[in-house]
Amino acid sequence: MEFRGRTRLLAPETGGGGGGLLLSCRPGSFGSAAGQALEILPTLGIRAVEVSLPQPAGTAALQRDLARHGLRAASLQVDLDLDHEDVEGHAASLARRAVEEFGTHLLFVSVSTGGKPREQRY
Repeated sequence: MEFRGRTRLLAPETGGGGGGLLLSCRPGSFGSAAGQALEILPTLGIRAVEVSLPQPAGTAALQRDLARHGLRAASLQVDLDLDHEDVEGHAASLARRAVEEFGTHLLFVSVSTGGKPREQRY
């Protein structure tokens, strides 16, 4: 890892987890400045982000926004309702979209119980 200046962090990446370093940030962590995060992150040397997997109709717009700022999705946040009629198939579908649409194999899964008490779901 190498630091340059006061704000630039260069993090070498490797595609296969061979000891490389990946520095990623969730733009939503910027709070009220979340809308400016895609512009700010590259100035800090950050080239990867964790974003929510959009509905299919929003995929192209997110891909364009990331590309315009020289960013890529390192991981995607997805919601998974355990009451889905085919929870395993739905999870596989989300994972397939992550790979096909954004080239990432990492998902941050936010699980919900469909409104049922945890004791009934876990």
